[in-house]
Amino acid sequence: MQNRDEKCFAYAILAKVLHERRVPNLHYSNRYTPDIWNLFDFSGIRYPTPFSDIKIFERKNGASVNVYGIEYDLEHKPHIYPIRISENFVRVKHFDLLYIQRDISENELNGHYCLITDLARLVVSQFTTNSHAIFICRCCLTHFGGQDLLDSHEILCHSHEPINSQMPDHDRANCEFKNRRFQQEIPYIIFADLESALKPFMSVDRDPNLNVSFTDKKHIHEATSYCYYIVSRHEADDDTNYRTKLYRGLNAIQHFWENLREDIERIGEIYRNIAPI
Repeated sequence: MQNRDEKCFAYAILAKVLHERRVPNLHYSNRYTPDIWNLFDFSGIRYPTPFSDIKIFERKNGASVNVYGIEYDLEHKPHIYPIRISENFVRVKHFDLLYIQRDISENELNGHYCLITDLARLVVSQFTTNSHAIFICRCCLTHFGGQDLLDSHEILCHSHEPINSQMPDHDRANCEFKNRRFQQEIPYIIFADLESALKPFMSVDRDPNLNVSFTDKKHIHEATSYCYYIVSRHEADDDTNYRTKLYRGLNAIQHFWENLREDIERIGEIYRNIAPI
């Protein structure tokens, strides 16, 4: 916007009207004629406009305004995040604005407001390289593949403050435990695995008119086999030659517990017979 004043917030609001009317060259100030200014009440708004004054504009005009910020990662890729989300979304009179921060002084945050004509197109590159349409939550910028999923998400999301999700950079993407000197030695480790088969299950029919959530059980996991192996770090106290135990057949859970209990009781006897130092 080629202007010499600090009314970029007002120009960003008016730009949406001109954009919807397909007026060209919106960066020229002569496009913003008095009849366009008279469409909104900007009284009580300070210039440059702090975030706190946006609520005054919303109340006087029956509108809603969301403000988003932009930052860049180490690869200079833009990241859009919410700064201010309106308490009441007014679909017919809603404005999405981008706040570009210029510098920070001791007394104020100096920035510039711009109109966002299509929020989804602005942020889609943050999530995917596909060209398919996505549905964006204006509050947290989470994306969904359908409008129904977005509608159910917004019911909960709009009750929270806006957030800026920050992922770790490439140098900190992996989590690793380094202080191995603080590890506590475990004398025995049991590695066990069970396999199961899906057995059909007939659940009780539910009333479809009940407005409550529920889960229909379709199958039961029935254990069919198991395998476990015991590793000991106390060869001096336990000379047992632990072998891999494998079983396939009926009553696998009961068979697993009976075998494992024998080994656990034998290990318990070792701990009960504590040798003097």
